[in-house]
Amino acid sequence: MKVEATVPPPADRLKNFGVNLWVEFSSLAVEHQATNIGQGFPDFVPPDFLQEEVKKAVALPSANWYTRSMGHPRLVKELAAEFSPLFNREIDPMKEVMTAVGAYEAIYAAITAFINEGDEAVVIEPHFDCYAGDMDLCGGKLVRVPLRPSSKEDATLARNWTLNEEEFEAAFTDRTKILLLTTPHNPVVSTSSTQPIVSQVMAHHHNFLSAPHHLHPHQVEITPSWLHQLTSQLPPPPNTAPILSGMW
Repeated sequence: MKVEATVPPPADRLKNFGVNLWVEFSSLAVEHQATNIGQGFPDFVPPDFLQEEVKKAVALPSANWYTRSMGHPRLVKELAAEFSPLFNREIDPMKEVMTAVGAYEAIYAAITAFINEGDEAVVIEPHFDCYAGDMDLCGGKLVRVPLRPSSKEDATLARNWTLNEEEFEAAFTDRTKILLLTTPHNPVVSTSSTQPIVSQVMAHHHNFLSAPHHLHPHQVEITPSWLHQLTSQLPPPPNTAPILSGMW
């Protein structure tokens, strides 16, 4: 009797997973020979001085050890010094700072550390794709509150997409554990229409985590003139999410 090997089915919590957004759009860009601005594909190398510093760093014996799991001591101390003024308090680099390999890992770590089955997280839609998958893996529920274009204004302008305060307020329940915030909002690239509402609602609700996802809090522009003219019309990115009295 011949027994055929079968692959066990994936876990039920993966049933909502489909093709990754980045894979789908990158494939479409290649197929249609389009410029892919969804992901960065630099066509230049790092400057010479940076290449030399990297060479020096990897030549050190200490650079080839396992580092501290929460982040290299020098790095977490610099991060604590950078962010302490933004939060108006001293951040302990050895107890309150953790580094990650990119946003996906950091967001996954934050969600899985606090979300139990049945817990909820509120997010403004459209949102970063990994929020939904991370919540599914934890058995949590992602509560989406969409931005909506003003009916009387030009919907092609970011400032005309707004957050309905009543709709946003209603998303919070006694099961809400995390508020996921992308700043500035992607793809609208604006906070002017959402930040006052977010701040006001956060002042009314307590005992949940605010998890801000900063896309580019610090940036250096090295762009062709035509792109600079386009991006110069966008609002500057905020340094941090709304900080209210009592938040830490």
